[in-house]
Amino acid sequence: MLRKLLSPPVFPDDPDKTRDARLLHQIFATSLALPVLAIVSYLMNPVQPFAVPASLIFLVTLVVLFFLNRAGHVRLAGILIVSILVILFSIFNFLNAGHIRSILLMTVTVILMSGLVLGARAPIIVAVIL
Repeated sequence: MLRKLLSPPVFPDDPDKTRDARLLHQIFATSLALPVLAIVSYLMNPVQPFAVPASLIFLVTLVVLFFLNRAGHVRLAGILIVSILVILFSIFNFLNAGHIRSILLMTVTVILMSGLVLGARAPIIVAVIL
């Protein structure tokens, strides 16, 4: 049962949806490291008090999106993950008060992710927002 839960969803009647769902599954699996790294970073240097609540919210959201993707709502899950990451990184950039930090490099990842998940026009919109 655990192996089935952790494997990417397969939609036999729609190979494009299966491909997109597999990509989203991989994005969700790798994104699980972000909240863990944020909490470890906070424990080492407790400067940003919002890091733990934001990480927990993001972790819960990833789990919900994971099951949304498995249920077949691939496009909605893609839109939500990109939107949530744009909001989170916008807040992080605002709180850094214009200082260039390593989190700024993660915005490039969100732009690339939007292109992979949402299509060719999405990276332009995300880049303008960020």
